[in-house]
Amino acid sequence: MGLIDKRFEEVNMNWINLPGTAEYLLIAAFLVAYVLFILRTFRIARKFGTKPRSLFIKFLFRAFILGLMIVSLAGPYFGEVERKLLVMGRDIYLVVDVSKSMDATDLAPSRLEKVKYELGILTEQLANNRIGLIAFSNQAFIQSPLTYDSESLRFLIQSFDTQLLPGQGTNPCAALQLAYEKMQRAEDANNSKIIVLVTDGEGGAACSNELFMRLKREDFLVFYVGVGTANGSTIPTVHGPLKTEKGDIVVSRLDEPALIKMANETGSEYFRIGDDVIETEQLIQAINTTQTHRVDARSVEVANNKYYYFLGIAILLLALDLLITFRTFRV
Repeated sequence: MGLIDKRFEEVNMNWINLPGTAEYLLIAAFLVAYVLFILRTFRIARKFGTKPRSLFIKFLFRAFILGLMIVSLAGPYFGEVERKLLVMGRDIYLVVDVSKSMDATDLAPSRLEKVKYELGILTEQLANNRIGLIAFSNQAFIQSPLTYDSESLRFLIQSFDTQLLPGQGTNPCAALQLAYEKMQRAEDANNSKIIVLVTDGEGGAACSNELFMRLKREDFLVFYVGVGTANGSTIPTVHGPLKTEKGDIVVSRLDEPALIKMANETGSEYFRIGDDVIETEQLIQAINTTQTHRVDARSVEVANNKYYYFLGIAILLLALDLLITFRTFRV
């Protein structure tokens, strides 16, 4: 990130930190200490039959120094400065399979629940990038456009459910096409464009070569994440394990060869979330090694803190207080 383009500066005194408990305790401690010092000085002066000289001059001088220090702690600023904030990062669409096979329990408690947990980690560690969500089964749907709002993203990820979209089947090609179209319409076409496709690959349609060629030609990076195991498992329903129309129990398995083939066709990488390996960290590292571009420019108002003026004067006066001595009373 960088700050450029100073726009305006107003000249009115404001405060970043209003005096709080610490400042009030400091003032109280100073007053108590000085009252004790004055009483002790007067007591000594009476013993010698004289009066203290310059005592109150020193008090006012030191009180002024303390006041300058407290003003410095309060963070005085004169107006606000508007600056342009350039945000460097990437545009990332997380494309998540929510078809019925994602209810399979070869990953506890289910494939989709495991995916939701891992995507929570991913969005947290990639929070400086714009991230969007697409859910798909036989259709694809934008769950969230590109955003920096990581809290909303985590909430929407947890809302993923295999009942989210109507119909059955898995069509990752439709999801890739939707992510491609949305990124093409983005305001800045020069942003880094990354798609993370998360699926068990089962029943996936064959994507057109034209789509793969466009993704490669226009520098899209597509990372494929396979979810599940080769042995697979049954798919639970409210009526027991899911069955075919003939009454056979359905066993869903990770179609790893199909996903590796898709990764090869787009010149990308393949990662796994399985029972024996979870490659979320490797995926995050792969994304972090990609080139960043400017993904946003925002105007923000920044407090123009001038504390150092008051602190500098206080330090100078404190040095003078140490160097210059006054005779308190004459014996």
